[in-house]
Amino acid sequence: MSAWGWGIGVFLLLIIFLPLYFILRKPKLETINQNFQQDVKVVSQETQQGEKAININTDVVSEIEKLYELKQKGILSEEEYNNRKTKILNS
Repeated sequence: MSAWGWGIGVFLLLIIFLPLYFILRKPKLETINQNFQQDVKVVSQETQQGEKAININTDVVSEIEKLYELKQKGILSEEEYNNRKTKILNS
């Protein structure tokens, strides 16, 4: 076979097999896209849960700080402070 024969043969292979490759590859790309979208949903849910936990923790800290201030001012006794702090931490 001459160089032209090889060139035409390669060209025909490209015309036939490249479209087939992309057609057969499409379902794989759709699966990858679906998996990616599911991962994004999971990360989003975990982020929301983390934000809720942070908000709850900051509320607990601020409540304990208020109780501490009341104890420092002499409004709460040590025992009252410890009881209320325990209730807050257990809730």
